[in-house]
Amino acid sequence: MCKSTSVSSSSALHHNKDFKQTAASELAERVQLFQQQSKAVVELNCRGSDLRQRLGTVLSDALIVGIDHRQQTRLVGAEDSTLSSIHTIAADTDTLPIASDSVDLVVSNLSETLKASHDSVSECYRILVDGGVLMFSAIAPDSFVQFKSAAKDLEDIRFIGDFHSVHQFGDLLLVAGFTDPVVDVERWDFEYTGLATIAEQLFRSGFAHELFDCPQWLEDRQNQQLFVENYPDDSKNGDTLRISLEVLFAVAWKKSSRLASATVRFQGH
Repeated sequence: MCKSTSVSSSSALHHNKDFKQTAASELAERVQLFQQQSKAVVELNCRGSDLRQRLGTVLSDALIVGIDHRQQTRLVGAEDSTLSSIHTIAADTDTLPIASDSVDLVVSNLSETLKASHDSVSECYRILVDGGVLMFSAIAPDSFVQFKSAAKDLEDIRFIGDFHSVHQFGDLLLVAGFTDPVVDVERWDFEYTGLATIAEQLFRSGFAHELFDCPQWLEDRQNQQLFVENYPDDSKNGDTLRISLEVLFAVAWKKSSRLASATVRFQGH
């Protein structure tokens, strides 16, 4: 089980804000509290997130490398162990091209990668130095409840969102070898002007395919109308629609404390 869990609630509404960037801002603040001395940082699934830019202001002396299998960037010069000029690479998070025990901090913002694969969590453990830290945010189960309700009984719209609980993430971290994982949850409400605004954000962040089996319906006017008509009355006001999110934040350590150098060493192929 996790060493500590807590649930906190945010009373303020976020109006037309990007929920992924809101989570990135919160995660960056937590990194500032826990890991100000980190010199080598890896961000998993960095697409659609400005977390690296935020961390750059928090960890001004750190080398920060983004990993995303959807990026077109190729790993050039893999035989060189000092690739400090590369900041975004294409790689599978189940087999990271990074040497063991070479990274101080691994971060991931609202990524499904850690939920989907035990191998990804184990890879985080492998590349971290002793005392290294994994910090991430993720969508927790009581999220997008309005979407689930609105899609109910609609033939062409099927909600498929399935998210890990606090205890599931805690167990995943412990099995991978992390010690004393601490997980807490914040509940946020976002209000958006019109479904089109929501759809734009879902596609930009990659969550459209995580939430619906065929997200193209979001671009169909008739299905949009049916969805809005079916939206819970207590979560809509005219054209304004509310989304409730339960966002999980986790931090876990690898053994004792020691910091790595500022060079991320990449494995050759």
